[in-house]
Amino acid sequence: IDTCSFDKLLYYSLLSFNVEDDYLDVSLELKKRIKNNLPNYTNFEDFIMLLKTKNYTYTYISRALIHILLNLRNIEKNSYYGKILGFNSNSSPLLSIIKKNTKINILSKNASYNKVLSEDEQKIFLEDVYANDIYNGLLALQNKNKVSSEFKQQIIIHNKEKA
Repeated sequence: IDTCSFDKLLYYSLLSFNVEDDYLDVSLELKKRIKNNLPNYTNFEDFIMLLKTKNYTYTYISRALIHILLNLRNIEKNSYYGKILGFNSNSSPLLSIIKKNTKINILSKNASYNKVLSEDEQKIFLEDVYANDIYNGLLALQNKNKVSSEFKQQIIIHNKEKA
């Protein structure tokens, strides 16, 4: 993805972020450093180097900035779900066995998330969709392609006979 697009998107997110908000893995001290240094923002990499200290590593800061960009908050995340991206048509009986013998909710169609997933799993799913839509949207715009939503993604089914 074009780093210029990403830099602009991050800057926009940082302009609207609030120090009092409880972002995932972002300490109060780092939130204050971000807010105080925002007038010096030029791009993602340089901003990380500006914020970097003995206590805040490059990796920690970059993860924190991504969490702010994606608006990931500190919420209880004891839930998880499974999402099928693709499978071989001959293995569909295995899918039935997995669904029957596991406690994990398996999502096979994005549009049915609110029927299949618990309330907490739905929140996590929607965060995943948001992150994917940002990435795929920026990539599509960079390549002058139509932007598509994560909700329109279909499961990839491979027919063994055709392969």
